[in-house]
Amino acid sequence: MSKKKKNYHKKNKNQQVQQDVKTKSSLNLYILIGMIVVGAASIIYLSSK
Repeated sequence: MSKKKKNYHKKNKNQQVQQDVKTKSSLNLYILIGMIVVGAASIIYLSSK
């Protein structure tokens, strides 16, 4: 019984790690998109001056 419980906890931990990785990668994606938008906006602003 204790072995089964351990495996169950292990599975949950792995799922949690995968979710953490997913949220981290999506956060990095948003930061990247934000930087691109800011960069493009500043280039347009400077070229229109």
